[in-house]
Amino acid sequence: MMKFKIAIFASVILFGTQFGMEPSQALPASHKAGTPLPRPTVILGFGGVLQPDCVRQVEAGEYRCAKRWAEVTHLLKLLVYQDVESQLIPPLQHQLAIADKSWQQFQTQHCQQLTQRLRNTPDFPIAASVCLAQLNNDRIADLKGIAVYDSEDEPQQAPVTSRQDTTQALWERYQTQYCKFESLFFGSQTRSKQCPNRLNLGRLHHIKAMMNTR
Repeated sequence: MMKFKIAIFASVILFGTQFGMEPSQALPASHKAGTPLPRPTVILGFGGVLQPDCVRQVEAGEYRCAKRWAEVTHLLKLLVYQDVESQLIPPLQHQLAIADKSWQQFQTQHCQQLTQRLRNTPDFPIAASVCLAQLNNDRIADLKGIAVYDSEDEPQQAPVTSRQDTTQALWERYQTQYCKFESLFFGSQTRSKQCPNRLNLGRLHHIKAMMNTR
């Protein structure tokens, strides 16, 4: 049911905007509140929203493109979260909310750290939007139980020290709290047992991004 709702949601946005509608007009009524999003030109992917080709545009256009990607992934993440939450009893909703708060803290700190060296450059707003969008997609994958990783990543897993990434403690808090939620919700099912390793594989993308900025 959740995948069906998400597919409808994406189709409404994409087909609506192709006919010149603002995204706020294309959205279902329950999602029209707040500031209208820029017209999304991205498509729905398996784990989230595929990255648009922003590089070929001039600098201002590249920023708007990246910003749009971040906003659309954020909106889809909210929808997936609401779908999961709607299936839960109050104690599980509470545990999910705790994990989500930890994720938001990690996302903020990670993207600040990742883009710190670019803070006084024209590339900063683009890099910040791309980072937020990528992590929104990661969170969508977590909520859907999808492992986001490359096959060659698995043997490369290794502990990350605070010297390498000062957000590791925030990540570990999120991982603990979210896997606790999955354990409570799914019990002894395979998904809950695989939660730590599944999230660790996704974490490799964050680590690689940090290493590439050094």
